[in-house]
Amino acid sequence: MVKRKLPLPENDTSIPRSIYAKPIPQDATIDDISQYFSAHAKVLSVQLRRSLQTRAFKGSIFVEFETPEEAQKVASSKLQYAGVDLTLKTRVEYIDQKAKEHAERQAKKRSRDGKPAGQPQREQQQREHQPEAPRVVVPGHILKFEFENAESIQREHIQVHFANYGAIGYIEYERGGKLGFIRFQDPVAQAAIDGFQADKRDIAGQTPTLTLLQGEAEQEYWRKAWEAMDRKRDFAQGRWGGRGGG
Repeated sequence: MVKRKLPLPENDTSIPRSIYAKPIPQDATIDDISQYFSAHAKVLSVQLRRSLQTRAFKGSIFVEFETPEEAQKVASSKLQYAGVDLTLKTRVEYIDQKAKEHAERQAKKRSRDGKPAGQPQREQQQREHQPEAPRVVVPGHILKFEFENAESIQREHIQVHFANYGAIGYIEYERGGKLGFIRFQDPVAQAAIDGFQADKRDIAGQTPTLTLLQGEAEQEYWRKAWEAMDRKRDFAQGRWGGRGGG
């Protein structure tokens, strides 16, 4: 849940002027937390971070201040809440850390799934020509979002706001566009919609219309997505324009 004292400006500057903090007691209220941090800088909002599955409070928060300088000052402080030392960092540092962790996990996965060094080319080609497993649409991965006025919206805004609700595989969106899609790695799109709406969030001052893709719309999305993946794979393997080259 977010309790905001001032509305977000047209361009979302809340991230650089916010901090991440933990651990916070389960019984702490937004008013308690706001009053505590107000002793160090003017607080604009407090966001309780919640579990995607249960919506239970995770014991960590984001606190937004008036300026990035104030956020940096508080994040650099040694503070205690309810007698326990707090882990503090700016929200930018938190996002960078999560991005680094995600990249490391992806690198390890690629390493596990990769081809052994020195493998004969013939074996590699045989494997590439093996029939692919049938593609099956697993419902619940795709969230569609629409904005009325999206001039200030960027992909990064969407990434930051929805990453709390599930691991994002891909965001299909062009800057300033009114329509886009989020492809989650797990079937959590409806839970993400419910969480976003329960937390009363907005993105750069805009409240998007959120829809779970289902039925024919979902099938059509995946058909186009798979075609795009195949084109990208063929290009990477030097088969763009046909196996014989162009």
